[in-house]
Amino acid sequence: MSVKLLEKNKYMIEAFIGYDNQGKKIRQYKTFIGTEKQAKNYENEMRMKARNRINCDYDYTKITFKELSDLYMEKHVKSKLAPTTINGYTQMLELINEHIGNRKVSNINPLILDNFYNMLRNKSNTKKLTENTILHYYVLIGAILNKAKKWQIINNNPNEAVDRPKKEKKESKYYNVKETKQLLKALNDEPIKYQTLIWLAIDSGARVGEILGLEWEDINFDLGYIKINKVVYAIKGGVKEKDKPKNNSSIRPVYLMPQTLELLNQFKLYQDELKNKLGSKWKECKKVFTSDEGTYMHPCTPRHILGKIISKYDLPKINFHSLRHTSASLLIASGIHMKVISKRLGHSSSSTTDMIYSHVSNSLQNEAVDKMDSLLSN
Repeated sequence: MSVKLLEKNKYMIEAFIGYDNQGKKIRQYKTFIGTEKQAKNYENEMRMKARNRINCDYDYTKITFKELSDLYMEKHVKSKLAPTTINGYTQMLELINEHIGNRKVSNINPLILDNFYNMLRNKSNTKKLTENTILHYYVLIGAILNKAKKWQIINNNPNEAVDRPKKEKKESKYYNVKETKQLLKALNDEPIKYQTLIWLAIDSGARVGEILGLEWEDINFDLGYIKINKVVYAIKGGVKEKDKPKNNSSIRPVYLMPQTLELLNQFKLYQDELKNKLGSKWKECKKVFTSDEGTYMHPCTPRHILGKIISKYDLPKINFHSLRHTSASLLIASGIHMKVISKRLGHSSSSTTDMIYSHVSNSLQNEAVDKMDSLLSN
């Protein structure tokens, strides 16, 4: 709001009253004749009318949650967040908008949202959602409605009146030294692609999208490291690539063991032979790990590969991301400083690493106590 003097006893009042469903600012103007005090009083009246949606040029009561969520994604999410986060939000919004997307935002109340969260808890036709997953829905809906409040589309956020789902503390699954050795031994009888993929995941601790984003030019065989600077992620109906990982700290060199480098070298020779064999049928995407035709490997494929190997050799069940946790846990057990591990994993700070793997550190402390007790008791 502002009051500008045009001439004696004549003022221009400008009122900013929010955004339309295209994200453009809506302003209301009024020429006022009278004293400055009267103009400011009228300004206050305009503010109240704007807040209550009275005499506004745009009727915000018509905007639906679907329209609001589209606006939120376009203005706030797509230009700021990581591709995997955007993809996750998009998938969640499909289900959210299926149930409340056609409702007018002004008509959404706490009971409607509470019923939606309970519906998620009681879904019988799909895998039961955990409280942690429902919490993700709660946070996303809350963020969208908070933005609507900031944009003056609504006066209050109804999500704040709904009980927040309780976060379940879940320790990361990982293999210990013995189990890791069993997995690596089992790989000896598997295709070179499988061997290289899993060895690299354990050695580097890289995320699956980072591994699939690797190109041969990102591998320095002479100095023994890979450079992580791209990510491949799943979208509906396929995959996409982005030339920037999760955050700035995710762009990093990761030094590898000689065994891993040797496997990468062998796999390069295998892939070159396959290219020559397929000729024009090979679809070059420059990646280290591809489909059998040379196209992008889908992020689900490494998970399926690991799952098949685990079932085949009757190993403890973990998912592909657990290999990242395994890598970190082995480094912690080896006494490597948390700051070094944090940089290797691409975390934004060592406190993030410490928080995720605190259970590993606690386990090592217990071992230290046992060793001290044994030493002093003898």
